[in-house]
Amino acid sequence: MDENNNTLKYAVLAVIVVLFLLIFFIFFQTTGIRFVIGFLLMPLPFFLIINRFNLDFDEKVIFSIFISIISFPLLVWYINYFLIPSLRITILAIFLILLGLGIIIRKTKKENI
Repeated sequence: MDENNNTLKYAVLAVIVVLFLLIFFIFFQTTGIRFVIGFLLMPLPFFLIINRFNLDFDEKVIFSIFISIISFPLLVWYINYFLIPSLRITILAIFLILLGLGIIIRKTKKENI
């Protein structure tokens, strides 16, 4: 029963994401799709890092969204200003570094924190 419930949650989530992509594409064309994909991918590294803590799934999602809204642009701006002069390369580099950090932290032994 629980596995069917999770499958239903993922199916509903997928339908919602597709509807958002469709609506943003209708109103904003390619820029809208890039915004939605960026908004969905930006919290992912922070979610992987926060996943180590004993929090509910909803709390992990909300915290990762807010942390990514604050931290990701800040890191991109500082790295772009001081080290890498290209904004797109900086965004990609920060995302890959944070994603790698999240995967490494996720693979380490999980303890009750």
